[in-house]
Amino acid sequence: IVRETNVWLTLQHENVLQLLGVAVCATTQRIWLVSPWIVRGSMKQYLKDDPEADCMVLSRGLVQGVAYLHSMGVVHEDIRATNVLVDSSGQPLLADFGLSRTMEQLPPPGDTTTSMTDGSLRWMAPERL
Repeated sequence: IVRETNVWLTLQHENVLQLLGVAVCATTQRIWLVSPWIVRGSMKQYLKDDPEADCMVLSRGLVQGVAYLHSMGVVHEDIRATNVLVDSSGQPLLADFGLSRTMEQLPPPGDTTTSMTDGSLRWMAPERL
């Protein structure tokens, strides 16, 4: 949670879900990350509910969001339909930065000693397998 929070707090973009704050339960010490409520939910559910949705808007927003992350030195590491939310105007919001890393934390190119299986196998780029 600390890594996720540290990365997420630095991000401000129209295609990245905003982190509003962090709360800690006084009795259980459980940590809560607070973000806006996104009524349309995940992209997976959005496309299931509306198969005629504008996929170009979703694709463009995702590309812009990922480009922003990379410009900030952040790699998401777990982009999939359940980790993308869709706002009330149909714009995608990248969410769930639990596996994200800064580029400095990535292994050097060609490093075979580091596990490359972080993320969701079904959504992983083929070169990571």
